[in-house]
Amino acid sequence: MTQGQVSTLIERLNVQITAMWILIGLLGVCALVVVLYLVPMLLQVKRTLSEAEKMTKTVNTEIMPKVNSIVTEAEPVVNKSVLLIGTVISSLGSIVDGMRFVGSMLGRRKRNKKED
Repeated sequence: MTQGQVSTLIERLNVQITAMWILIGLLGVCALVVVLYLVPMLLQVKRTLSEAEKMTKTVNTEIMPKVNSIVTEAEPVVNKSVLLIGTVISSLGSIVDGMRFVGSMLGRRKRNKKED
């Protein structure tokens, strides 16, 4: 290799090394931007989870016992209501049958009067 070829190779290597350092710098900047974006987001997620944990504890310690007592108190009333509704529904069947019978009787009378 001649002296000119060696110096050309060295120049090309220097250009490639410079390009490599520029790429390393850009990667560093990208990493910094990602970290600057992710850190506040992760801190917000941590705060949100902390608040959710507090709310869950509040629900478990304060609200659920009240809900359980309300449900326990309402259970007999609901059971009586369901029994009454069942009774009414079974009575409705008899009432509907009676109304059908009366309707058929009235329909026969009207037909009989029209025939006379």
